[in-house]
Amino acid sequence: MIDIKSNLADAVAFAVSLPTDQVHLCAIHPAGNRPVVGQSFPKTESGQAAILRWLTEADRKGYGIYFNANEVKPLGKGRAKAKEAEVSTVRFLHVDADLPAGTTRDNVETVRAELLAKIKAAPLVPSLIINSGNGFGLFWELAEPVTVTAENLEDIKARNVALADQLGGDDCENLDRVMRLPFTVNRPSAKKIKAGRVPVLADIVTDLRNFVVYTIDQFERAANANEETATSTKSSRTAYETIGSPDIPETLDLSTLDESLRSIIENGPPTSYAKSRSEAVYSCACDLRRIGWSDGDILFVLTNPSNGIADHIFDQKQREPIEQASRVLMDMHRKGVEQVFIEASEDFGDEEVEEFTAPPSPLTEFREQLAGFRYCLDPPSFIRRADKKMISEKSFNGRYAPLVNCIPKLESRYKDSAPKLAISQSVLERIDGTCYRPGEPDVCGNLFNMWQDPKIEPLPETPTIFLAHMTYLIPDRRERELALNWLAWCVQKPSEKQMFALLIVDEGGTGKGWIGYMLRVLLGDQNVAMIESDDPVKDMFNGWTLNRQLGFIHELMPDRRVDLASRLKGVITESHFWVNEKFIARFRAENRTNLFCCSNHRDVLKIARKDRRWLVVQGASDPFGVDDNGEPTVLTTRYYEILFGCLGTPEAPGDEVRRIKGWLMTRDLSMYNGKGLAPQTEMKIEVADNQHTDIEQTVLEAHRDRTGPFVGTLCTAADVADKLEFSFEDNQKGLVMISKAMREAGCRQLDGKNRQIRVDAKQVRLWALSKKLAAKFSTMEPAALAELYKRQKTRKPIILDDYDPAS
Repeated sequence: MIDIKSNLADAVAFAVSLPTDQVHLCAIHPAGNRPVVGQSFPKTESGQAAILRWLTEADRKGYGIYFNANEVKPLGKGRAKAKEAEVSTVRFLHVDADLPAGTTRDNVETVRAELLAKIKAAPLVPSLIINSGNGFGLFWELAEPVTVTAENLEDIKARNVALADQLGGDDCENLDRVMRLPFTVNRPSAKKIKAGRVPVLADIVTDLRNFVVYTIDQFERAANANEETATSTKSSRTAYETIGSPDIPETLDLSTLDESLRSIIENGPPTSYAKSRSEAVYSCACDLRRIGWSDGDILFVLTNPSNGIADHIFDQKQREPIEQASRVLMDMHRKGVEQVFIEASEDFGDEEVEEFTAPPSPLTEFREQLAGFRYCLDPPSFIRRADKKMISEKSFNGRYAPLVNCIPKLESRYKDSAPKLAISQSVLERIDGTCYRPGEPDVCGNLFNMWQDPKIEPLPETPTIFLAHMTYLIPDRRERELALNWLAWCVQKPSEKQMFALLIVDEGGTGKGWIGYMLRVLLGDQNVAMIESDDPVKDMFNGWTLNRQLGFIHELMPDRRVDLASRLKGVITESHFWVNEKFIARFRAENRTNLFCCSNHRDVLKIARKDRRWLVVQGASDPFGVDDNGEPTVLTTRYYEILFGCLGTPEAPGDEVRRIKGWLMTRDLSMYNGKGLAPQTEMKIEVADNQHTDIEQTVLEAHRDRTGPFVGTLCTAADVADKLEFSFEDNQKGLVMISKAMREAGCRQLDGKNRQIRVDAKQVRLWALSKKLAAKFSTMEPAALAELYKRQKTRKPIILDDYDPAS
């Protein structure tokens, strides 16, 4: 047999990258005569070490390793594999697309390539494709996980069935389905080895998780899914092939079975049996499965003519006995009937029990968990070592209080107070506070550095995909060079924050957001805040910028209620900021966040033409490769598939990302100053000219045309509201908006003794049409100024000799 080694470090990294709360793994031996072994692991540093030990042992003993992509009840002693009823949340839809029956050793590569081409041409491209060795595990990531209920269970499964129908997948719509873990070896059974199968290393074909996501409603339901899954197989596969063509032994010892079960097998159901013969067959098969018998063993029992239980199988003349019995097992698989472990441990059988199989006491387990944390004194919080995530004391308590409450003879002061008990333990390391300093060590004086090194080795090769996309995406050469300089600064000077943000504006669908996803891989997932919309920007909680080298806002939207430019000002330019985060006391933190935004709207920001905080560049006019009607073509699909496919993941970066890093690291920045003012661009001028609200635009036009309240040289904000017929629910706020628009148009308030004057027993604040006039009117006597204003208001303007409307 070919000696192929599993890459268990990569397998652990993939398992931890799954969005489940814990890592759920199970091991199944290809021989089929050994118990299934399952275990759930936390994603902590110690948990990952336990995963590696567990995988090493399973791999050494020849087991195949599988994972749950959906949220299930934790596995462990007595629970080797989850049942469908124990699936709480669906995060992926899935299909198990095996190579067709009859595929020979000579044509396996051709058939595999054809199947993969069919998968990639599907209307809804999978977010994750795993090459299992005998086919492909396909996953469609859901943007919003779906909580499983009795009402929607069959609906979700019907969508899996529809995907399988479309792609020729197996009957595996059950939500508890396990799939082969990438980077582990797929070892064939003895029967498959005789047929020419060889061990194969499972690997990842494409991983577009977080990039290609769907809503559940985008997937169609299969018609009559329940009946279909219970009574038929898809395509031309037989039931025996569908259950994996298990090896059937030549003989079995029934003497170890319970006397009543053995009697039913040998003699058939007794005359007093209350149910039908078919139900007796199914019940017998389930009982055998629950005590650990394999598919092959059960098939032997059901197809052995000397067994009374087999009479019903042989009476079904429409099918061969092996096929009829296989349909019973198919139904068992669909319903999730699995072995029940009464006294089983989580080891792999024939050697001493591993240390992780012995259930620790609650206090020991709690201390083991604490080893994965540091305690921060300011702000009071827990820092998880594995990913340096800051966890509030409230969240920590919610997670660990149930465990703490199980500790025997627990002092009353620690009941429902996991943080208090944690702080009392010497195993918990303390730190004074945190900082965020890219490129520096984990401990900086008495502070803990929250930056995490992405550890990407650059490749000294030209990143052709990246450069070609930038050339298409930003057509103007100067603007493109500025954007490349901005990106290069992020790579070359990670500890030096730039003083202006990068904004790319186009009509949408061009792939500008790809730059953000590329930076997420390049800089490290933990160092990048991925904001799908600008909602968090408007939120009172600003923790999204904490401990981030880059903030990527995928779609910045214009909002007349919120001045985004003002709201983001501190993020762009301030060296420190006050963090408001849920359940954590307000604290001051270092700000290293460089801000990169995308928008499809030219009026997204209220900025001036010479704004110093925004580098704005023009994106492409159309998506790549569209036809004359703007519709995507095969070229479009292929272009973006290659573009996103070259990225890899933060855990396993693609070579193109490594090339991008090498190229950006060596780019000459001698003529670029990221600490200075944002360079002027044509696109920034256009954004500035498009940034006005209806009120602002009306005021600007009236001032420009010298109409309405601007016929004369003096007016008030109330005059502008009256003459231009504005109305507001909140009059005070409305006048503030008008005053802001007047200032932008060029008007200026009077100051000095004329800051407020009395006109007809009423105090008013006057505005002049220009800065020059404001200076002149500010020196007049208040009484004369009031008279001038009253005459202008009654449409009897006094035209001053030196009044220049353009000044």
